[in-house]
Amino acid sequence: MASPDERLTAKLEQLPISDDAPMCSLLRTTLLKHAQQGSDITEPTVLGLLAITGVLEERLTRLEAMIQPATAPCPPHRLAPTDYVCTNDSACQSKLP
Repeated sequence: MASPDERLTAKLEQLPISDDAPMCSLLRTTLLKHAQQGSDITEPTVLGLLAITGVLEERLTRLEAMIQPATAPCPPHRLAPTDYVCTNDSACQSKLP
């Protein structure tokens, strides 16, 4: 019967991780080394997951900022329609013809 460390090592080795996920791969490698040495993997697991979560949150925040439309609506215009062309058409309140 396999020990808990051996079972954990086997599970970590079999865990499918994409080549496009280098941080997850690095975390698995680190955890494998700790498990193979019989070390407690709680601390490196938590730290690794926090690092990965931080990077993902930062990327998501940047992506959201890039794809969100302007939140401030364009104010009503006091110019004649021939004198002004609004560049913020989706948020424009004037709706000039």
